[in-house]
Amino acid sequence: MGFVLSNNFVPLSALLLLCSIATTNSLNLSSIESTLLKSRLSQIRKSIREDYKNILNDKHTFIFPGAGGIDELVMELQSTIPDSKILDWKKYRGNVLTAAFDGEAVGETITDLLLEGCKQQTFHFIGISVGAFCANAAATSLFRFSNKEVYVTLLDPFCGRGIFNPKYGNQHFGKYATRAIQILNTDDPVPTTNDPLPYCCCIDVTNSKHRATFVPLPGDSMHSWPAAYFARHYEQDIQNLNTTLLERGLVITI
Repeated sequence: MGFVLSNNFVPLSALLLLCSIATTNSLNLSSIESTLLKSRLSQIRKSIREDYKNILNDKHTFIFPGAGGIDELVMELQSTIPDSKILDWKKYRGNVLTAAFDGEAVGETITDLLLEGCKQQTFHFIGISVGAFCANAAATSLFRFSNKEVYVTLLDPFCGRGIFNPKYGNQHFGKYATRAIQILNTDDPVPTTNDPLPYCCCIDVTNSKHRATFVPLPGDSMHSWPAAYFARHYEQDIQNLNTTLLERGLVITI
């Protein structure tokens, strides 16, 4: 039994209040946000538990696609990472106003399931675009509530939550993780994706030599280049770097 997205109506006048009020709980929700979104997020958590119960136990790496869901590039990325699983959260995602909140609920619930059933000590969460909200929430929960090693990789992460908080990612992404890496390009058309995040080691691939041969999928843009870079070139390039230098706040230009 899966979650079927219903466009649960949230009044725009109420949503305009989001992101401007002090936050108090695990999803960094204000009391008003919690009231507005409680039913929706509870439904998402329940559906994630039903859909992913007992199928996460043998995996170490989890890939959260962007708003478009699974495409050829996401499949290519998975093929390069042993013991990885794609968590396609598209059906749980609402519109642009709720997608970030929805993603965080997905990520936290995945962590709950991992803590209940997995014995692995090392986990890696990969978030593409708005999938960064899933990956970061999963990493944050696992890092804060366990003694496991937690790695998070954010591929051109979308950083805005709600309407008035375009810098949410700057404040939270990568803060709680053993290591956090952001891969970005600074010239794609998607807003809130072009600045380094202070809690991540940022790898800027805007002018990478590999970019000359990259062709986006039909209908896509250079916003997908960081994901392609990670799938095709990151492992080779990283061998030429001193990985001990992948520290938070550092910007490396490839």
